[in-house]
Amino acid sequence: MSLDDILKSTEHFYKPLKAGRKAVFRDLNHLLDLGALLLRREGEGANRVLYLFVNLDWPAQITENGFMEKVKKFPKAKSYAFLSS
Repeated sequence: MSLDDILKSTEHFYKPLKAGRKAVFRDLNHLLDLGALLLRREGEGANRVLYLFVNLDWPAQITENGFMEKVKKFPKAKSYAFLSS
């Protein structure tokens, strides 16, 4: 799916948020960092299109411990700071 299509199809989830655009990119970046999503770029300049794919092999490529270690490195939301104590 192209990034534009993903942004359009998830807009209703993120639009009510104060920083919805920032949140969707944060979430997609986390999934990319985990390896659950794969990114492919096509074209150049103004014609560049980004495609995101679900990595169907990801569950076999990551261990539970590896997953937990990566998730611990994610930045903490300020609104949930009380959970990290």
